[in-house]
Amino acid sequence: VQCYNVITGNETFDLSQQNNVIFNQQSTSDYTLSYHPSLNDAQNNTNRINNLTQYNPNTNPATVYARLIYNAVPNCYEIKSFDLIAGQTPTIALNDLYRSCFSNPVALDASLGNLPTTTYNWSDGTNQPNLTVTQSGITLLTVTATNDYGNGQVCSNSKDIEVHISETPVIDHIATSDWTENENSISVFTQNSGLFEYSIDGTNY
Repeated sequence: VQCYNVITGNETFDLSQQNNVIFNQQSTSDYTLSYHPSLNDAQNNTNRINNLTQYNPNTNPATVYARLIYNAVPNCYEIKSFDLIAGQTPTIALNDLYRSCFSNPVALDASLGNLPTTTYNWSDGTNQPNLTVTQSGITLLTVTATNDYGNGQVCSNSKDIEVHISETPVIDHIATSDWTENENSISVFTQNSGLFEYSIDGTNY
């Protein structure tokens, strides 16, 4: 499996990476290895794949057949196959930071643009693509999205997310002090702890 952010159909594979696996300490001088796009080609030793390092299969996934010949007895050979898969790396279209008030929970959806089979793992133990943060304060999360192609072959992507949910301010009372005609003050007292600002015109705080 090779992972790509976008699959175009022109993905190439380096088949020569399988050479050491197939030879498995057998002498490369005693055996001849070739790759073929079909079982029939491998059995008849035809239609060899020559561009091993930039092989572009016609389908995704694609099966390649390896033929290993014992040079001393050319009729003695073995054929094994393996699959080539251009895997999609999941996208996580979420911001690094979210800010909201306690009355407006933050809803996170990591599934946008991903496959229906993509799985999700949040650092809080959630295994769904969606997560809603309601706890006030700072919540630190990591989400990992994974496409599993079997046999431990996966394409994954992770993202760290920070959510700030502020406690909704509640005004307890307002106190005004008129010192002179041109000098006075307004104090706003909240029922909350923490630092708050206020505005008279809704623009300047």
